[in-house]
Amino acid sequence: MSEMIFWGEKGQYGPFTAQEDGWPNAGEVIRHYRRKRGMSADELARNYGEAIGEQVTARWILKMEQQNKVPIGITRRQALMKILSIPPILLGLASLEQVTYYSTLETKAQSAPTVLKLVPAIDITKYEQYARVRWLLSYTGNESLEEIVANIRELEKFERQSGGDLQRHIRNALNSHYQLASDILRHQGNFAAAWSYANNAVRATKLIGMNDFLAGALYRRGYTSLERGIFGDQVAFGMMNREPDRKQIEAAIVDFEEALLHARPQLKGATWLELSRAQGILQNTSITLNLSSRAGDMVGVGSNAVDPLEQILLEGALNGLNEGMFLLGKAASLIVVGRTTTAIELLDDLEELNNGRGIARNQARRLAYADTLRAEAYLGTKNYVTAATRAISALQTFRDIHTIERIAWINNIHRRLVEKYGNHPEIKVLGKMLADYYTTHATHHRELE
Repeated sequence: MSEMIFWGEKGQYGPFTAQEDGWPNAGEVIRHYRRKRGMSADELARNYGEAIGEQVTARWILKMEQQNKVPIGITRRQALMKILSIPPILLGLASLEQVTYYSTLETKAQSAPTVLKLVPAIDITKYEQYARVRWLLSYTGNESLEEIVANIRELEKFERQSGGDLQRHIRNALNSHYQLASDILRHQGNFAAAWSYANNAVRATKLIGMNDFLAGALYRRGYTSLERGIFGDQVAFGMMNREPDRKQIEAAIVDFEEALLHARPQLKGATWLELSRAQGILQNTSITLNLSSRAGDMVGVGSNAVDPLEQILLEGALNGLNEGMFLLGKAASLIVVGRTTTAIELLDDLEELNNGRGIARNQARRLAYADTLRAEAYLGTKNYVTAATRAISALQTFRDIHTIERIAWINNIHRRLVEKYGNHPEIKVLGKMLADYYTTHATHHRELE
């Protein structure tokens, strides 16, 4: 298969393959700009026929595009150029445009055409494939930030040096990297840096001009603000906010509401769930219950994403909003407003799901999150031993995959268990595990300093 090349000083056109004469494949150019204008082959045939005074069929247009049988006559190429707003240089007309401007067509028509610069090859697919693999590994708890940040620096350099279609491709790759970096940093408890990367994802998607990708970036930024509002910036030391940071929660709500304007159905459902949780934290119970119920109508609706990376960026998560993710999100919202018994029932339903409807067994972080929600819910129903058992299970996973924000949550649960039930054996085990973790973590933190 011929190599696809971006053309122009900054790669602003393309990608198109090269013809034998070195110019872009004219048939590909015609098809690209026809589709870009949303014009059917019938419509182009009609407009082109009127321009040249001949009858032209849609079949001829398609043959011209597919077999690169674009007329070589200047007048006919100019007609196509004007109808489709094609940059003249892509159809070999740049030099003609220049000599016509100077009214010296007779003397300069045979001069050499303006050189159409090819941008040095940038293998965007390499970055896209890397992001795809790292996202999937992230769901199992296997995360690495160093290479992602290095890729971001390279892509940002390419973004500054490029333009047009190439720049859009680069920004798409940046969006996936920014969001992945944001997730990893949030797991590590570095909310300020996580928000910065999520904010860069919003910037990149706004510049791309694709609203459904923008919705995903806004959702990620809102989720980061929500978690920061709940946990605070001292999670590395095992401390959570005593009271939610209202400013951060309200910032999350603003992002969620903007995301809803552009979101695909499943992302809309996921956004309603997080908006429900945010409203619950602000003690708006009726709004919380309404939003979480509405989210159920979006389970499995309207998904056409085949590629896992596309699904994550457009629908908020791997597997989109399936039944398991809905139950998990609704349980979280119910716990916030004190409906712990109902939350436990939903989590019981979640454990019974199979055939891809629930949480895959290799998605360590999600499974541990479900255990943490159970610990929180059982604490609310005064089943302290079961709460401690579930917290131990979650801590074992979060410790292994270095999810600092969640470990701080478990530390908070342990503190409340001690207050409620003293030093019961299971609670002692949980306390010993946490003490060992924070001793090791504090030593590591001092070494880094």
